[in-house]
Amino acid sequence: MVTSHQVTLSGLAAGTTYYYLVNSTDSKGNHYGRGGNGSNGWYGVSGTITPTAAGNGAAVALSGAASASATADNAGNYTFAGLANGSYMVNADAQRLAFTPGSQSAAVNGANVTE
Repeated sequence: MVTSHQVTLSGLAAGTTYYYLVNSTDSKGNHYGRGGNGSNGWYGVSGTITPTAAGNGAAVALSGAASASATADNAGNYTFAGLANGSYMVNADAQRLAFTPGSQSAAVNGANVTE
């Protein structure tokens, strides 16, 4: 675990606005995300599939205001980062497992969402 990071960016054009998103995980497995675009934040939706054995490596899909896919880690954790405010739906890989309920909705409104 470290508390300082450095990234060198190249190929950026002068006069162009760029956005950033930083994601990190602490020693207890808590996920954090912080981004900036000058006025509005970028947020994340995260959760854990239980039991862990079922969630390990499961595909998780995000739909709604944006679409994305993620793979749960060996503890069943998944994260979708870089999301703007909006309504989202999270669904598990139907061939491997099913959520109860079948999908989980999340409304991002100025903060990260943990399900």
